Amino acid sequence: MIATNLMQTDIDTAVLVTGLSDHTGQICTVNLDCDNAVTLSITRRHYNAQNLDKLKILLARETWESVTNTQNADQAYTEFNKILQEALDTACPVVTSRPKKRKIHTNQDQDRELLRLKGAYITALNKSTLIGTGTEENKKQTNARKKEYDLYLKHLRKEAAITYIENPENQTRAVWQIINNNRCNTKSQKHHIKSLDIEDKTLTDPQNIAEHINHFFANAAERVLLNSKQVPLKLYPTLPENRFRSLETDLTPTNRVEVDKTISCLKSKPSSGIDEISSTILKHCKNEVLTPIV
Repeated sequence: MIATNLMQTDIDTAVLVTGLSDHTGQICTVNLDCDNAVTLSITRRHYNAQNLDKLKILLARETWESVTNTQNADQAYTEFNKILQEALDTACPVVTSRPKKRKIHTNQDQDRELLRLKGAYITALNKSTLIGTGTEENKKQTNARKKEYDLYLKHLRKEAAITYIENPENQTRAVWQIINNNRCNTKSQKHHIKSLDIEDKTLTDPQNIAEHINHFFANAAERVLLNSKQVPLKLYPTLPENRFRSLETDLTPTNRVEVDKTISCLKSKPSSGIDEISSTILKHCKNEVLTPIV
């Protein structure tokens, strides 16, 4: 049954006999006039080796006087970020592109054989399920056609896995993906509580176990409040102001070696924050930005 407020002439429906279970499927096609079709687009910066090298050259030409001549750190960061954004807009401009449709390469011979086996199985299934005409021989033929169909599907999955693993770009990942997809899913297994030890007694009745667990969590907040009143609150002494001033004097200025080492230790990732400067870009232009950072 399909419920809709559209006119019957605007929809096409059909029942699908897949043979996968004792249920049939439905397909509904809606005929709509899409005059103003929305085209999906993605706006992003265009990063590649050539653009990153261009960004590096632009930053190398900077004197950074607007950063080094500022009076405070906030103003210095604002000027530093302004220069970086202008260089990014020049070297790595924002482009708008449409996502490419993924090409699906299929083997027509395999598709024809798969459809033939599926059709033979569904035909045998229909014969075996007819009231009054379904004989034992029809059921045997149905099971045989189903077995042929399943074995061929298994063969196709095996070939697809081999083809996927042979790709030299992702062999390790492909192997583990196939292993994880085909091994037993332990997460779906349900673990039932058969008994629950409470002080000096053991509960085995599921209803009593459920009631005890519900009571425990329902009164958890009250127990926490009672325990917090019994335990005295530990107060830590407040540091005097002169201690804070001594901590500030203990901090030593950084240098180019320390900043260089810190940037080099960053993990190369393409993701970035609001400033659009990823760790990959920062490491690529490390020598050019050392002066304003230090």
